[in-house]
Amino acid sequence: LKNPNGKTFLVNQKLTPVFLTNDGKIWKSICIISLSSELQSGNIKIYKKGENKIYSYDLEGDFWKVMKKIELTSREKEVLQYSIRGFTIANMAESMFVSADTIKFHKRKLFTKLGVGNIAEAIAYATSNKLI
Repeated sequence: LKNPNGKTFLVNQKLTPVFLTNDGKIWKSICIISLSSELQSGNIKIYKKGENKIYSYDLEGDFWKVMKKIELTSREKEVLQYSIRGFTIANMAESMFVSADTIKFHKRKLFTKLGVGNIAEAIAYATSNKLI
C-alpha cells in the first residue's frame, strides 16, 4: 500500500478458515489485516495447529515447501511477554530474579533467532508467526 506522502508499506492478511466444504475448500473464514513485519511481499505461510511445521509457498518455483517452526525457549517467551506488557530491562530482571545482563543476553539470542533488530520487531514477528 502507499500512503498520501508516497511511502509504501506492507500489510498482513491473515485468513482463518471457519467452515470447509465437503471436499476441503474454504467456505467461510475470518480475515484480519495488520501491518506486516516482513521486508518484501509474497510471504504465504500456512500453520496447522499442533504441528511444528510451517508450509511456505515459493512464488518463483510455484510449490509449497515445509519448514520447521522456530522454537523459543521459555525464557525467550517470558522476555517477549514482559516486553509486550511494557516492562523495562530492569523491571524484567527484578521480576525474573536475574541480572539485567541476563535479560540482555536473552534478548540478543531472541533477535538473532528471529532475524530482527529490536524488541518491537521481535514481538511483531513472534505474534505473526504464532510463536507466543
